Amino acid sequence: MMQQIVRDINLTDNLIATVEAISKNKYVCVSTYIATNYAANALLKIVIEAPESNNDNDIILRIRAGTLLARVIGEWRIEIKQYMDTVKHLLEYLLDPNAPIQSHFGSVVTLTALGEFALITYVWPIIEKYLMLLAGRIFLSPFFDPYTLHIMTAV
Repeated sequence: MMQQIVRDINLTDNLIATVEAISKNKYVCVSTYIATNYAANALLKIVIEAPESNNDNDIILRIRAGTLLARVIGEWRIEIKQYMDTVKHLLEYLLDPNAPIQSHFGSVVTLTALGEFALITYVWPIIEKYLMLLAGRIFLSPFFDPYTLHIMTAV
């Protein structure tokens, strides 16, 4: 049986800050390195993985990771296959009724940050289906959590 490793908020924050610093450094060109795909995958994992807790730190980390992921995909010229795989994973989590609402939130943040092309091409065709899924979750939920509020604001 595999043991789940609990996400350390400080380490996660440091990872995001490191990737952010590399992406802002105009003297570093990382687009030719395979490590860019690893960095993108790490950010994707932060965006869509199940949460450790429902708190503001988790919301902030998902927003930072999602917007940074969208930025590095463009800036680092991540190959089209990686871009498509990322979008595919985000849409799968978005349409998975069993995925935690935090994963939905991270997916919405990242897809929005990917820009108009991603929204028109990938999100608009499934938006009605997603809104129905989200409405069902809201109806069944005993309370209104901040993630749902953020998702409804974004959508």
